[in-house]
Amino acid sequence: MHLVLGLLSVALAGHVLGAAIYQAPLKKIESVQTRMIRSGTWPKYVKERNAMRMKLAQNSNTYPHPVEDYADNEYLGEITIGTPEQHFQACLESK
Repeated sequence: MHLVLGLLSVALAGHVLGAAIYQAPLKKIESVQTRMIRSGTWPKYVKERNAMRMKLAQNSNTYPHPVEDYADNEYLGEITIGTPEQHFQACLESK
């Protein structure tokens, strides 16, 4: 019994020590919402977006609602994919 517990402890310790934390650098950007507010186009955008949603709701039995709204996203993570590397800026889930 002690041998099994000892082996499990060694295996667990090796797994924990081998685990790595990956940190992606974040880049702060000005959000679309902030740019639109600054240029004065945000109220018009919200009005048009809400009118489109109401029109879609009147034409069907469902009400469309976005799961995520990235208009106020201000941080992006830089990732690379493939060989040769291709660089992308990705919106990282933080909820």
